[in-house]
Amino acid sequence: MATAIITGGLRSGVLASHTTIVAEPDESKRKALSAIGVVTAPDAARGLESLALVEVATRSTGAVVLAVKPQVLPRVVEDTPALKGMADRLAVSIMAGMTRDRVRTLLGGTWRVARVMPNLPIGVGKGMTAITEDGSMAPAEVAWIERLFGAGGKSVHLPEAMMDAFTAVAGSGPAYLFYLAEALERGAIGIGFDREVAREIVRQTLVGAAALLERGGEDPSALRAAVTSKGGTTNAACTTLDSAGVMEAFARALRAARDRGAELSKM
Repeated sequence: MATAIITGGLRSGVLASHTTIVAEPDESKRKALSAIGVVTAPDAARGLESLALVEVATRSTGAVVLAVKPQVLPRVVEDTPALKGMADRLAVSIMAGMTRDRVRTLLGGTWRVARVMPNLPIGVGKGMTAITEDGSMAPAEVAWIERLFGAGGKSVHLPEAMMDAFTAVAGSGPAYLFYLAEALERGAIGIGFDREVAREIVRQTLVGAAALLERGGEDPSALRAAVTSKGGTTNAACTTLDSAGVMEAFARALRAARDRGAELSKM
């Protein structure tokens, strides 16, 4: 996810390679990041040292993007005392399930914290991102975050109380589509197609349907109705799905994902 954000930021000009420092302990990932031109460091402490040099050279204050797993952040802070010594800073967290208050407590009370939740398609410029900003952030900081994540798709501003719900819909949402693709592929094989042909048919069908959704503001139910003739093949399929309670199952799935996100944020 971090690499996708960096790549989009560089491509759009929101980030400059020589002023973007990435702390990455994995040597192979560091080499890949160096190949796209950014400055790399083996740990957060040395990354902050590089950031300090950039700030002196540019006479500006940089933001810190936290793109680690939530359970790793306390150890990163413990191993990097300099983080707590950085007063009045902007931190952008993409960590699922970790509230802004929790991040601020770990980093120190003077940090301004934005919580941002992008989803996987940000890597191909089709992402959906939710932003919850800190009330003390400057308009220019909010605009910078919008541009950074806008380089990978679209974004919405939400209150933090809705972030778990957003994760259930958009964060996990790509997996639901992949689940559907998997089910269609299995079904196609079951009615006689070989695996490779089934995969090609399913992928292109879903890509085409997604393009129709993206084209305008048409309601999904209207698009479905346009494909569904009374008494026809699509109607037979949708009637079977309705009788199996698929719509209700999706509603339950979203609630389960939202509630699990809330549980994780309390751990």
